[in-house]
Amino acid sequence: MPFRARLNPSTLARRVAAVRPVRPLPAVSGALSLAATSASASAGPGPRTLELRSNRTYKTSAPAQAFSFFRRKPAPIKPADAVMATLGPGLSDPLAAAYDNLIKWIEYDGNTRRLTGEEMERLMAAISGRRSAAAAELMQRLWNDLALHGLQPEDRYLRQLIYSLARNGKADEALALLLDGHAEAIEAREWIELVRSAVKTGNADAVLSLAEENGIKDERLYAALLNALNGKDGVDSAQLQALLDRMERNRVKPGLWTESALVPIYIMLGDVASAKSMADAWPSVEDEMLRSSLLSAKCEVEIARRDVTAAVEVIRTMAGTDDEVPPRASSFVINAYRASPTVRDTVDAVHRFRGETGVRLSKEGWKRLILGMDVDNALALLEEARLEAAVLDEPLAKALIGQLCDAGRIDDAMELYDELVIASDADPTNESRQPSMDIFRRLLAACAREGDTDTALSVLAAIKEKGFVLRTPKLGEQLTALIAAAPDHVIALDLYKAFRAVSGGWSAATFSFAISAFVRLRTKSSAVPPPDFVIEMMHDMRKAGYQPGAEILTSVLASYASLAKRIAKLPPTAETEFKRSALLSATRDVRTLTSLDPLIVVDLNLLNTLMNALSCCGASAEALRVWDEILPRLSSEDKRAGEVSVAIVIDACSYGGQFARAKKIWGWATRHGLNSGLGARSAWIECLCRYGKYEDAIAAVKDFSDPPADKDLAAIVLKYGFRSDSPQVVFDALQEAFPDWWPDLSKLIKK
Repeated sequence: MPFRARLNPSTLARRVAAVRPVRPLPAVSGALSLAATSASASAGPGPRTLELRSNRTYKTSAPAQAFSFFRRKPAPIKPADAVMATLGPGLSDPLAAAYDNLIKWIEYDGNTRRLTGEEMERLMAAISGRRSAAAAELMQRLWNDLALHGLQPEDRYLRQLIYSLARNGKADEALALLLDGHAEAIEAREWIELVRSAVKTGNADAVLSLAEENGIKDERLYAALLNALNGKDGVDSAQLQALLDRMERNRVKPGLWTESALVPIYIMLGDVASAKSMADAWPSVEDEMLRSSLLSAKCEVEIARRDVTAAVEVIRTMAGTDDEVPPRASSFVINAYRASPTVRDTVDAVHRFRGETGVRLSKEGWKRLILGMDVDNALALLEEARLEAAVLDEPLAKALIGQLCDAGRIDDAMELYDELVIASDADPTNESRQPSMDIFRRLLAACAREGDTDTALSVLAAIKEKGFVLRTPKLGEQLTALIAAAPDHVIALDLYKAFRAVSGGWSAATFSFAISAFVRLRTKSSAVPPPDFVIEMMHDMRKAGYQPGAEILTSVLASYASLAKRIAKLPPTAETEFKRSALLSATRDVRTLTSLDPLIVVDLNLLNTLMNALSCCGASAEALRVWDEILPRLSSEDKRAGEVSVAIVIDACSYGGQFARAKKIWGWATRHGLNSGLGARSAWIECLCRYGKYEDAIAAVKDFSDPPADKDLAAIVLKYGFRSDSPQVVFDALQEAFPDWWPDLSKLIKK
């Protein structure tokens, strides 16, 4: 029964009646009781009844199931509720997607519920604790959309925004907001984070000055700047003193925060004794952040003193207070316990470290040990570390993949990349395990150096899947190298398309590099660049806003001509004939393109190359038709280009058995002054010799003037003289005609 028929009210009524028990009707006088058993009923149901029963969609014993499609579906979750449901630790992508959906609903239906003030505060507070560019971007969107939700830009929202921007390296943008007149709303927590972030951008002094103007003179602000002074290049004593004087002017009393920052500075300056005495005087504190900072500074003191026992005691103290042990401290102790820098000794030292301190080595501690070894030992130690902790993340993978790529070990690098992908799939909420564009760049650069096209295609596919955009100044260089290493033109075109799919706008030079590399590609399985592939690339170039120059097709035709000449030197076989035929077909395709595409500027150089390619492929008649196209142009072209045309057409006539046509063209060229080039003269001399007219060839060499002929033209006659029926006659004629050149020419005979 059709679905619509089953939903018909009358049909439903019949179905309900069908499952109710049948009650016998009272007997009517003069009529047979309906309850009486008839003969047909005793015979059982008929075939039509059985067929209808088999087609039922419900069970008679459970009539309620016949109406299961009438059950009301649960109401879909509202977009605003969906946004709040995605709160929690992890990636910002699901949250951003849910918020995008909410905005679309608001734009589609103005009655869609917006976020309330409390929901917005919860949302921004959750995002502000995340370290990622996506989190900072989403936070800025929320701030800009406050009016859309009917909310005012209150201070509580601004503080979360500033904190998020500062944590994610956007100190300049946060500072710009504060300079707009919002600085008075910011509290000490945001100022401190902003100073720490601004240290990296060089704007820390401006942020500190703005904080001071707004009455924020927290010691931690100055401690953040003191930490920044302790750089790799040493400590600037003048800056240190200026900062301490600034604290004194602002009546900021140096406390434990300041001292925790001063201890590493004293160590850097070589005053370990002062650092030790300052650290020993520190009391126990309850503040977790301050306690962790003080204990980390104590670890630095013991590392500087090379006192392993004292460092272990500090680490035990940190373990007792659940403070995180600095990786530098754990590495110091483990290196002291390690007998040699081997994997086995390193693992034994890690186990001893755990036994002595009661601390399990952190992921960062493992990473520090791994990166301190050569790449082979690092990979082996990584295997050991997997038993202890999931240490493989993007920074570690990037460092190891970089070393493997530098060593040309692309397969090992790809294995490590695959492990990172597996780890990221297993823990998709951990942003530190997501492969970055830097890893892809390193892999792609290594593939280009090693000519690994298969891996390059895999890397490009992964880049596309991740939605990354490949931006590198060496794009053209890498693409050219990979195309040159391709096993055939099909793979080369795949590489070209894959690069196009993941990279930004190409320049005209990049297109030219790619097409030129494609045309130059020669392999055993693909000796001829298919013209339709080249045309496709040229169309892409045109779509990008660049006009493909005639030099591209000229390069294609030149490659065809060069290959045809090499094939002509091989013994005639079915294979060589097939290749020559393929070259001729490809050359004809290019000729058709130049005739039909009005956007291609056909210059004399392109026509010359086309004529030469047709001639080399054995199509002399077609080459002469191109010469007919060239003739009207020669009067306005450069003389040298015209001489090239003459040389090519003479060769075409010579190889095509058209000596009379060649003689006529040479006479025309002589009258128009196009016979002085070495190429044109050489072609005419070869033509004469090829037809056995050695006397005419010698006479032509003697008659050449402006400039006069040289012995190279006479050498052509000598070369063909070896193939004549009477070589000595040719040699004697040359000796008589050119006695001054004969000593040099005779040396060629001896060779």
